[in-house]
Amino acid sequence: MEHYIRFSSKGMNWLIAPEYQDVISEITDIPEKLPAEAQIIKENMVRQSSVIPLPGHGEIFVKRYKMKGWGETLKYLFLPFKADREWRNILFFKRYHLPTVTSVAKGIKRQGGLLKDSLLVTQHIPGCQTLKAFSQSCRNQSSRDYLNRKKTIIPEAASKIRMIHDKGFFYRDLHPFPRPHPGPCPA
Repeated sequence: MEHYIRFSSKGMNWLIAPEYQDVISEITDIPEKLPAEAQIIKENMVRQSSVIPLPGHGEIFVKRYKMKGWGETLKYLFLPFKADREWRNILFFKRYHLPTVTSVAKGIKRQGGLLKDSLLVTQHIPGCQTLKAFSQSCRNQSSRDYLNRKKTIIPEAASKIRMIHDKGFFYRDLHPFPRPHPGPCPA
């Protein structure tokens, strides 16, 4: 396992990659208040995903997981929380030389032993889209162009999924692993 810096700030315990120690305060301030430059990519009842510029480090991608009630709070007394599961998956992928994002930090806040807040921070990959977003962005194209794009993307995605499975890893939830899109949809 890679070495990460353990750090506590404002009641949250962090693991932070050493190459980000010069911006620990910027990372640990995220739970209190997103910076004005933050771009919220997605927000729903389960999580908030944001892209935040980080001085000297490009942009980071932050997933903040929301607690949906007592049932979920109690569940995480016995099971790993979502940010921790994704963190471990990233480390697993790295260990087996599978393509994945770069982990920056993981934060967890417990109160009375109960999970209150958790975050996963990765390096943002510019110019990437999920397959779903790419597919939706191409829907306004002619049927022929759209089908040609799908014929290119589907085998590429299948090849990456097979590579993951060949390493002994089964992962049903592919959306957190963005795929570089092959440029803009044809005009």
